[in-house]
Amino acid sequence: MKLNLKILQKALSANWHCRLLGGESMSLLLGRPRLYAPGVAFEENALYIVRSEDFPVSIDKRNVSLVSIGSQVPRERMNGGTSVLQIVENTDIIEVFNAVQQIFDLYETWDLRLRDELERTDDFDIRNLLLLGVERFQHRILISDHRMHVVLSAGMVACDGVSSPQITQETESAIDIEQSERIRRVCNMERKITTPYVSSIMSEKFLYYCNNLHTFGHYTGCVTIVSEEKGFEDYEYLLFDHFFKYMEKAYAKHLQTLSQTESEDVQALRQIFQGNRPTEKDRERFGLGAEQRWRCFQMRPISQHHALPQDYMCAMLNDQFPGKVYAMTYKELVVGMVRQEESADKTFRHMDEVLKRMDYCGGMSHSFADFDRIRDYQIQASWVMERFAVADGKHNLDIFDNHVLDYMLASCSGEMAMKSLYTDRLLSVMEYDSAKHTDYIQTLNVFLKNEMSISQTATDLFIHRNSLIKRLEKLKQLLNSDLDNPDERLYLRLCLAKMNTKQSNMQ
Repeated sequence: MKLNLKILQKALSANWHCRLLGGESMSLLLGRPRLYAPGVAFEENALYIVRSEDFPVSIDKRNVSLVSIGSQVPRERMNGGTSVLQIVENTDIIEVFNAVQQIFDLYETWDLRLRDELERTDDFDIRNLLLLGVERFQHRILISDHRMHVVLSAGMVACDGVSSPQITQETESAIDIEQSERIRRVCNMERKITTPYVSSIMSEKFLYYCNNLHTFGHYTGCVTIVSEEKGFEDYEYLLFDHFFKYMEKAYAKHLQTLSQTESEDVQALRQIFQGNRPTEKDRERFGLGAEQRWRCFQMRPISQHHALPQDYMCAMLNDQFPGKVYAMTYKELVVGMVRQEESADKTFRHMDEVLKRMDYCGGMSHSFADFDRIRDYQIQASWVMERFAVADGKHNLDIFDNHVLDYMLASCSGEMAMKSLYTDRLLSVMEYDSAKHTDYIQTLNVFLKNEMSISQTATDLFIHRNSLIKRLEKLKQLLNSDLDNPDERLYLRLCLAKMNTKQSNMQ
């Protein structure tokens, strides 16, 4: 692990009276030190330990860092890129060299422990990395999820006079509505930041240094290091940023681990979706209360390049709507059921917001309580989802209730083309319109929709009543019908609705 002179200055013995000279780099660039001897050629971004009397006449490389032992440092020999950590006390150079090596040992050991924890497979636990951060920084560290709720917290806890890093339970302090709203607004603005930052939410007691987690390209949470009373020292920010890089990878792994763990409820639902008959235990597990119903849903990414992976989407839905949504991956889709209650509209809006944010679209079935017909409701949800491209653009989630007629029309012709089901009389009207450039099909459509009301049809077509009556006489002549038979009117309405659906899909 690389360090810089500020970190070395903090860690070296206070008795040596260290001070920094020159333009110190605010990056972690320095590897382990080298002992300087007169005549040695310098390398950029290298660290040398030198006695002040052996300080070189000139330094031909920029970005060179020196630990100088002795009270005299000839400033005129330092160029603009040289940084010097001066140890004023006349200390043994080997003692200084060993002390600096021990500092590097300390940080490299910490870095290796972070790496080892991150690379664990079956027993990976993000809390272990959190504790390593607390142990190193002696600050409280929080992890918040995509809803900005603290899900993990760790800090130093004293027991019998000895402090050690421990996972702690967060307790929400009582804050007034105005302060709560201010925090919410600030967090919503700051969640867009993609580099570590000091939060504008601060007080006399606390300072928050944050790193937003944009796992898979989306905001999924935040890691926050909290100072209490004393604030942060400049050198700490560099180490925080180094730690954040591990936490970004660890949080992605943490979410993937969560998404691969299915609850017993989801496992039972998977068996039902695969065609197994619901058991009595399943019926009890998915039992409904008063005024409750189920809806099946299916969801898919709109863009494979920008949407979250399906397994993470499932984990997030199950976590955000506990006891209401049971989501799983099935045939490369996100499928499941949502419990509809009195607040069905609210749940629908929240799920729609999640889909918009995660670049997904989806469909939901009719509401139901009969598990024996669940296959039908899966088909309904799938049918709506596949037709998302022709939706109104306002929502990413829709329900089958809004598309049931379209489904019936799409299914009514079976394997035949719909035109094959048109009677000769209906075809004659269509051919007449095409040849004479008339609008008898449109007139028929509006007339039947208005339940054969002449006044309303004339109003909708913007023509005089007498003109409509003449047009209807010609139409009935072409159809060879007075349209008195309700079955005939139903047939014609289905055909006209099918024509309109086809024209809408072509636009």
